[in-house]
Amino acid sequence: MAETPEQKLEADLAIAENVLSTRFGNQIQLAFGEKEGLSGRTYVHRLNVVQGAPEVPQSLIMKQARAGEDQPYDPDAIGGPASRLFDEWAGLQFLNDVCTDPLPAPRFYGGDRSAGIILMEDFGTGMRLDHALRGEDAAVAEKTMVALSATVGRMHAQSIGKQPRYDEIRQALGPRGTPRGRVSRWDLKGIRP
Repeated sequence: MAETPEQKLEADLAIAENVLSTRFGNQIQLAFGEKEGLSGRTYVHRLNVVQGAPEVPQSLIMKQARAGEDQPYDPDAIGGPASRLFDEWAGLQFLNDVCTDPLPAPRFYGGDRSAGIILMEDFGTGMRLDHALRGEDAAVAEKTMVALSATVGRMHAQSIGKQPRYDEIRQALGPRGTPRGRVSRWDLKGIRP
């Protein structure tokens, strides 16, 4: 009998507890938190720490691979949900490894390759980037853009020349989606980033 979505979420919660317990060397107990401030996506969850060591944050974000019937989660497949999740995992882990505080990305707490989940810092319920930039307050949009540009600049300054470290992290996770040298989706649309 197939696992229900609710059973899958509970199993993933137990996996997240195990990942964090291993990371912090203490038994961690989690519960699903409120969805306020999240994007509304069904694969992003706020988790509250019910029991844990003092260095464990009070809440964090669990992101799951976006799998579906047309693209099931397979950590050994080229492309698909696993590859996209691994790209994000590698990026977060890389930035946590090579950058100094304040980090230009959420803190990365770990992941589980076979389950297709990653755990990262929860920035709370503030205004989302898309809402700030597309809202009616031009001053908020400008301030947000300046802060974003400064963060991206800091990220580039601290990571320049460290591509081999990213490649090492990404390679250990599994196959990439598009082999290097292949046409990107931007090129297919005639758009360059």
